[in-house]
This record gives sequence, C-alpha cells and structure tokens, in this order.
Amino acid sequence: MGIMNVVRKWKERNSEKSEKFKELQEDDRLQTMLEERKKSNNQRELEKYYRDKQEEQYKKAIDKIHQQQSSDSWKGKQLFTGQKNIMKSEKNILNNDRKGVLEKSMFLDKRNSAVSKEALFFKW
Repeated sequence: MGIMNVVRKWKERNSEKSEKFKELQEDDRLQTMLEERKKSNNQRELEKYYRDKQEEQYKKAIDKIHQQQSSDSWKGKQLFTGQKNIMKSEKNILNNDRKGVLEKSMFLDKRNSAVSKEALFFKW
C-alpha cells in the first residue's frame, strides 16, 4: 500500500507540472498572437524577412561545422581534440625505424633463437 501511495503522488505531481506547462504555452501563444495583430502588415513582413535571413545564416554555419567534422573524421582526427587516435601508431612497423633509431625486432632478426627454425620445429 505504501508504494501505491508514492506512485500516486508522483503521478499527481507530474500531471500538475504538465498542466502548468500547457497553460503557460497557451498564454505564450495568445500573447504572441496579440502582438502580431498589433503590428502593421509591412512590419510583420519585414520581421519575417529578417527571421528567414537569420535562419539561413544559422543553417550555413551548421553545414560548415558538419562538413569540417566529416572531413576531420575521414582524415582520422578525433572530434574531441584532447583524445589520441588509437588507430594511428607512432611507430613505422614495416621499416621498424622510429625517428631514426632502429629498434630490434624478434621477427626481423634472424639470429634470434626464439624465432629460429630449430625453435619453431620439434626434432624427433
């Protein structure tokens, strides 16, 4: 029974909030309609023109940002600049040469006993 009371109170609070929100939306809609009716026809047309121009500028800015992000992702750059790209390695794997210093590799060094033919195959 205690859980049912808690759920019922929670629903009542949510329904009160949603009804208040709907009332505020209706008041705002009526207020904007009243303001629009007070304006002259030319003033409404001019404001509409300015709003359309502003929306075009917003759209261009967003398209430019999306294009830059897409370009960066194709180039392998991270969207968040603080993170490293885990797919790129700083080592040159084929030449095994990193910044002019040759590193030893157990696979390239034929003298390494761990990879020699004797170590790879069992003798019977």
